[in-house]
Amino acid sequence: MNYANYKPVRFVPDCLFAAAGNVDNLLSAPSLEPWSAIPIAGDESGSSANVTFKELAEYFKKHYAKPAEYDVSGIKKAGMRAFKDTQNKLAILTEYFGSTKIRKIAYGDLDLFKAHRLQSPTIRKTSVRAIASVHRELELLRRLLTVAVQKRWLFRDPFQDGQALIKKAEETQRERIATREEEERLLAACDADYRRKHLRPFLICAFDTGFRAGEMYSLRICDVDFEDNCITAVSYKGKRRRERQFYMTMRLAVEMRKLCEGKKALGDHPKPAIRGHLKTGQ
Repeated sequence: MNYANYKPVRFVPDCLFAAAGNVDNLLSAPSLEPWSAIPIAGDESGSSANVTFKELAEYFKKHYAKPAEYDVSGIKKAGMRAFKDTQNKLAILTEYFGSTKIRKIAYGDLDLFKAHRLQSPTIRKTSVRAIASVHRELELLRRLLTVAVQKRWLFRDPFQDGQALIKKAEETQRERIATREEEERLLAACDADYRRKHLRPFLICAFDTGFRAGEMYSLRICDVDFEDNCITAVSYKGKRRRERQFYMTMRLAVEMRKLCEGKKALGDHPKPAIRGHLKTGQ
């Protein structure tokens, strides 16, 4: 075998063959670096290598961080419920990474971002930023980079190049059951101050049913059934609309009657339940 004219074969990812057209085009290229020399499938502008983080964030905000859309069966088809919170986190990420090209973002940059956020002051500037809050920002950042990989603007997610940056074991568990003494103190505080009286029925609802804050906020008059003595919680957690029914205790039924008294199932512009009113509508 004659090795005089031997040339080493360069490894090329399979996804690039379809983008370049054929093998001859790839082997005739002077170099595989930078990656921008090879057009990316689905890239209309031909400048996928120059995509900045700000541009990626704007794309995500337009196509993903928007109000949730559900079909007739209650299954989410697009958008997200907490799109405003996501947009706020996008602003934080964009402020840090800004005009940085996404292909220049390495694992070390992600680690530095985590350290930066842990050391940055909170809004109140008196408390330490919770690790759980930083983890939610990192989860959004990982989602953005995953979208970039799917769009072939990025070839590898830098989160995969090192140890896990999101460790749920480091977070403080928030699940806790209030004691009977704590319940009585909270209800007594509502009775003692007229500015807190509107919170009493919702505290009782939370104590007796375990409703989430969002479920109480979206509660409507038609969700309260006094004939069967039950109350329905409508939840949009996940991708499906779910309904859960709970038996009303005697004290909860009394408070719900006070809220529903004089109100119709169909009314004017709905008012937020957390302010002492049940939403009206079907």
